[in-house]
Amino acid sequence: MAYANLTIGLLGFSSFLRRSREFLLASMLAYGSWFFADGVGHLVSLLTAGDTAPSNSGSVLITDLGTPLLVLLLLQLSRRTRHRLH
Repeated sequence: MAYANLTIGLLGFSSFLRRSREFLLASMLAYGSWFFADGVGHLVSLLTAGDTAPSNSGSVLITDLGTPLLVLLLLQLSRRTRHRLH
């Protein structure tokens, strides 16, 4: 898990340094899809096994499913801002 976190962090940092929209999009897609897949896994565990532990169905579940939505929102807002600036 630590290596996955490191990879996503390096992607995000690299996209900041490169200032490339395409690289940023790839980084955010990797980050959002990873969190979404984690959220689906937690949801399946909750619904099939009744796992109501805070580490499965509490704020972790909300964060894992909410983060990809936030990523999509930020991408959309940055796209609108970019179109206004050009």
